[in-house]
Amino acid sequence: MPTSIKIRVRIKLNDLLFLIVTLSLYELFIGGGGRFFEIGPLTLRMYIFFFLLAMGTFYIMIKGSIDKIILGLFCFFLLTIVVSTTFGIINNAELNLLFEDIKPLLYFMSILYLHQVITYDNIPKIIRIIKISGLILAVAYIILIILLMFQYLNYRKFYSFISTSKEVMFRGSEGLFFYKGFLYLNIAFFFYFFSKSAKSKLISFFVATAIVLTLTRGFIFSLAICLFFYFVFLNKNIYKKLGFILLSIIGVVIYAIYIIPLLGDKTISNSIRLTQIREVIDSTTIFSFFLGHGFGIGVPVRPIHMEISFLEIFHKQGLLGLMFWFSLFGIIVYYYGKIRTTSPSFNPDAFFIGTLFIYIQTFTNPFLNNPIGMTFVIITLLVFKTIYQHTSHDFSLHSDIQR
Repeated sequence: MPTSIKIRVRIKLNDLLFLIVTLSLYELFIGGGGRFFEIGPLTLRMYIFFFLLAMGTFYIMIKGSIDKIILGLFCFFLLTIVVSTTFGIINNAELNLLFEDIKPLLYFMSILYLHQVITYDNIPKIIRIIKISGLILAVAYIILIILLMFQYLNYRKFYSFISTSKEVMFRGSEGLFFYKGFLYLNIAFFFYFFSKSAKSKLISFFVATAIVLTLTRGFIFSLAICLFFYFVFLNKNIYKKLGFILLSIIGVVIYAIYIIPLLGDKTISNSIRLTQIREVIDSTTIFSFFLGHGFGIGVPVRPIHMEISFLEIFHKQGLLGLMFWFSLFGIIVYYYGKIRTTSPSFNPDAFFIGTLFIYIQTFTNPFLNNPIGMTFVIITLLVFKTIYQHTSHDFSLHSDIQR
């Protein structure tokens, strides 16, 4: 009798956890950097995170166990945090800068509660959250552009209101702007684009239009690289390959003629990035090459965060920090290779290409080492792991099936 009661409590706790995680994901996918809702020193997102972390930890205690791979990654993560914090303190980092570096990375601990709710049955729900979030962002952006273009919305008032959040960067005075949450325009695009339904294909074109209108070079280049990788290396349909090549040629011509002039002069932006690279190289020692200078230690041109996340990780955490993030990607690639050959019910391409997009995008903009991009990478890992375990279990039930 006590055992049955315990099982019912677990089911209710799991359902409650998934409900709150769902709300958290919508806030994260749509809410950008989360600065629209700041409460004291932290954002609403961080308060929700700590609450979910407490729930997830409690759930693990009830179960009395945790997956070995999840535990291994979590311990590796803690090791990098402890080492980089220690060296930051040794190198006399300012405490506020040190905390500023640690704060977004702590979100990786969300793996403790996310792996409790990403079950095989919940994967379609996760996909739906991503697609709805991306569509909401696309519709909202297009509507705002139209309102500003036809002066139904005063540009100066809108600019004054929205620019205080530090979440938005405007492109001239035409109403076009970049928003941190637009990362999920790209992620949602892959889920619509790789879907077989004609409706999803149409929506993917609409979302792609919104992406182009952000005038973000990193998004456009990363999107093009990911699609190139997919059609050349993953898609075996020769007609789709040829169609992609044709569309790519048309896209390059359109980009060169119409988009590049709208981007404006990027000389200063490029120069700052080159200066960061040079300053990081100049400050590198044999010791920092492996373990970094520590959190809170920047370079003259960027004392806090750098646009190139991998450069920042190398400078502050050394090879150890880079090993963590690329080990995570390596595990994802491993699972992807396993589940793609077993023809799972869920096409893993959108998750994999979306993760690849984040890693490529991180060469130009900081997404991987903050909650916005980090969460999707964690979700991809957990989804792939769940599908692999599910398909492996199915095979084990049918020993006559040849792998």
